[in-house]
Amino acid sequence: FFSSRRRHTRYPLVTGVQTCALPISHSRDRAAAVHTVTEGLRAWWHGDAHVAAKHLGEALPVLSRFTDYPGQFAVIEDTLIDAEWHSGARIHSERILRDRVGAYPLPRPRDQFWLGRILASTGRVTEGGDLLGSARLRWVGADDNSPELRTLESVTASS
Repeated sequence: FFSSRRRHTRYPLVTGVQTCALPISHSRDRAAAVHTVTEGLRAWWHGDAHVAAKHLGEALPVLSRFTDYPGQFAVIEDTLIDAEWHSGARIHSERILRDRVGAYPLPRPRDQFWLGRILASTGRVTEGGDLLGSARLRWVGADDNSPELRTLESVTASS
């Protein structure tokens, strides 16, 4: 008559608040990827963007073959993008964001914002500025005090 509500996970992904947990798999590749993601998220949580970007970048291609939950995968991608931004090594971020922006007729402003920032920071100011401007126009109803919106305002004002 009693049922367990506990998720059966080996490596729960905890970043302050548990947002997702990957189910246990009997696959060694999947278990290794989950462990690597866990180490990456732990490093990100502790402020080590270089280690976080390394681990998450290594795990992402393997994990993409196993995940049945696009939302979980997006959380890991978003964390990788943030870690790469802060570490200065934007190895995967531009490709991830270009795929996301190109996948929809009307891409999410947040993805346009991040891609515009990456492009502008790597010398492609015109293309980056266009994406940032588009993100700003579509950032309707955003919290005026959000860090993204404040950054967007300062970046578009200086370009």
